Amino acid sequence: MAYREKFLPIEEILVKGRFECETIVDGVDGLSISVRDYEGDFYNLYWDGGVVSYRNTDEGDRIGFVSEMASLSLIGFLIVECVNSKYIKWLHAEKCGIEQENLRHFIVMTSNDIIDVIDYDVPVVSKVNS
Repeated sequence: MAYREKFLPIEEILVKGRFECETIVDGVDGLSISVRDYEGDFYNLYWDGGVVSYRNTDEGDRIGFVSEMASLSLIGFLIVECVNSKYIKWLHAEKCGIEQENLRHFIVMTSNDIIDVIDYDVPVVSKVNS
């Protein structure tokens, strides 16, 4: 049977629109991603205490991913979750097979960035008045 990732909207965070990444701050208090939608509203995604891993990739270098999100009608969601994640599998391999239970793979999608975050908890998402 082929290995297959599954992508899902996150029920607690059904924010939709077209977004640009403003900042990514990885500090001692946690990881914060600030985005702006095309209406001028700002949203902050915050993982308290940091995350296990994250990466930021230009959307032009993830054409296959963007195509898959379009085919699943997930373009426009600010954040989705990947179940059966290859990124988590890679992280486990890097740890010489030591698996961390209950890790989750979140994907923040903006017009120019795809930000993958691995952590245990859903981020706190807040709309910031513009």
